[in-house]
Amino acid sequence: MSRLTRYILWILIIVGYLSGDSSSVAGIKGGGKGDESGTQPNIFKVRREKLIKEIEPASIAVFYSSPLRYRNNDTEYRYRQGDNFYYLTGINEPNCIMVLIPGGYNITSQSDTVSSQTIKELLFYQSHSGRDAIFEGPGLTEDILKTRYGMENVFPISDFGRMIGSLIAKAEVLYVPTFPNDFTSDIAEYTRPLRNLLPSINQKVVVKDPTPILTEMRAIKSPEEIALIRKAVEITVVAQTQAIMSIEPGMYEYEVQALIEYIFTRMSAESFAFPSIVGSGENAHILHPMQNRRLMNDGEMVVIDAGAEYHGYAADVTRTVPVNGHFSDSQKEIYEIVLNAEEETIRSIKPGMPIQGFEKKAVEIITRGLVQLGILQGNVDSLIAAGAYHKYTVHGMGHPVGLSVHDVEPKSGRFEAGMVVTVEPGIYINQGIPGVDPKYYNISVRIEDTILVTKDGAENLSAGVSRNIQEIERLMKKRGMGNEPLD
Repeated sequence: MSRLTRYILWILIIVGYLSGDSSSVAGIKGGGKGDESGTQPNIFKVRREKLIKEIEPASIAVFYSSPLRYRNNDTEYRYRQGDNFYYLTGINEPNCIMVLIPGGYNITSQSDTVSSQTIKELLFYQSHSGRDAIFEGPGLTEDILKTRYGMENVFPISDFGRMIGSLIAKAEVLYVPTFPNDFTSDIAEYTRPLRNLLPSINQKVVVKDPTPILTEMRAIKSPEEIALIRKAVEITVVAQTQAIMSIEPGMYEYEVQALIEYIFTRMSAESFAFPSIVGSGENAHILHPMQNRRLMNDGEMVVIDAGAEYHGYAADVTRTVPVNGHFSDSQKEIYEIVLNAEEETIRSIKPGMPIQGFEKKAVEIITRGLVQLGILQGNVDSLIAAGAYHKYTVHGMGHPVGLSVHDVEPKSGRFEAGMVVTVEPGIYINQGIPGVDPKYYNISVRIEDTILVTKDGAENLSAGVSRNIQEIERLMKKRGMGNEPLD
């Protein structure tokens, strides 16, 4: 194939003509370009105001950003803000401290240059200057904090130690998360003045962790959050579809990973929500293989578990396909059990349903299916009661999704409209299990979708990625972006 032909082929794939599928790369317009924060500042302001109403009137709440983490020597991992701090501020920068004061605080005592006012929130931040600005850019500024994040009262983080004593003076309750274990980090150093105060104020101030309150706030997603999760899922649908189209014998797992994460970045996702999982052959039995270095061979299955992160919000989608593009009879048998379990579980979800035990339908279908294939022996009801399916299904059937790919649950313990969850049944059959027909050896299948709980039931946000056997085989006859050679 000539260079010109390959170039034209790439263009056609990108605009979606070759795939003939609505989940081509061109299927999502814009990809969030030009949208830096993803959410309007007033959204974060509303969240802070709601939290102020939830905590004690005579209290102070202190929140701090996650520390920088180092990969090795002086090389940092790409920074990712802690979920709760991001939820309240939208700020994805290190070395920030936010203080909320329900009863208000008179700021005149701290600065003669500021007009007298009673304020309920303050943000202390680290600006970049000199060498830091050259290496890392300008970072946060007073103007950015006020216009982009809606923070009206901002101070250099070095002022926190000077001000915290007077800020906490009249408080009866102090809400503060558990301090980081790494006391050598920058944020630990900045919060040291508060830690030093704790022994002397313990007699008059009750210290509480605000995490349970924020957990309850975050469990049900707002329309703005759902929109961001939808975008993360849409990007993931394109990546998963191109991965399925590209897989063929002789490829390495890391080539599929590279394709997925290229599309994430190409479509404006800031990151992956978790390290992408591509497990073939015996690697498919490993739930979280981290290397993705194996050569994929004819006749094997490959599990692709991946999700984009868009403006802090996660997607989580898994598909399992045959490396050669054609399901064998035994692969079909296992796959159909898992697909049926997933579809029936999704159909069963509705508001008010207990979260614990929602997998009951999947457990029944998987157990009955394995008995019919002779992989499990005995009475179905007795096997379900004994948890016999755990030998072949070694993880839960789903989890909440949000700012974290394994997100928080409401205190009610029930599904509520606005929750986002996954449904992900799986069957994993290792080599050489006694009593199992060898034709099922090394067949592992997991199917996972990101689901929005609605007032009427559930919506499958990631249904755009094929799950039907015939559709997958049809899709795998096409060429994907990953099939094109590099010059």
